[in-house]
Amino acid sequence: WDMCLEDPNALFNAIEVNFPMLISPIMLIPQELPFGLVQEIYYQQVGSMDIRDGPLVTNQDRAQTVMEIEKNDFTPKSALMATPIIFQKRVAPSATCPFAYSTEWLGKQHTKVVNARCRAPYQCEDDVLSNPEATISCPGEPLVAETSFGLEPQEFEGTGFADFL
Repeated sequence: WDMCLEDPNALFNAIEVNFPMLISPIMLIPQELPFGLVQEIYYQQVGSMDIRDGPLVTNQDRAQTVMEIEKNDFTPKSALMATPIIFQKRVAPSATCPFAYSTEWLGKQHTKVVNARCRAPYQCEDDVLSNPEATISCPGEPLVAETSFGLEPQEFEGTGFADFL
């Protein structure tokens, strides 16, 4: 197999490590290999892996090592990272849509739901039987001064509900 060092179109041209380290051999092969061939390559190179017998420092020595940490004050240039906030404007469900076709489609879907899910042995609530918007709806009038999932309304480009994403 050709190495990718001489191929300018290769995904990797080199792997640079800036400090001394001992790693397993890395092979970049531009094709899928059968499991038997991968195993054969492994057994051909397993002898050279004998010197890799674990960390150079024991856990006891590592735990006793003291590392000094120097406190640096913030420089004038800094960045603020904040949790994303979602802002939703809530509206009441409505059986009337902006387009007549949509209103008609909602009515047909409501009829399908009632005929398929609200007949014996099942029983639906009167609200579901009589109000199409109880099953599927279009956006209606904005909800004012009500809580939504325990959130109080907030003012931000209109009235809505804010919460952390």
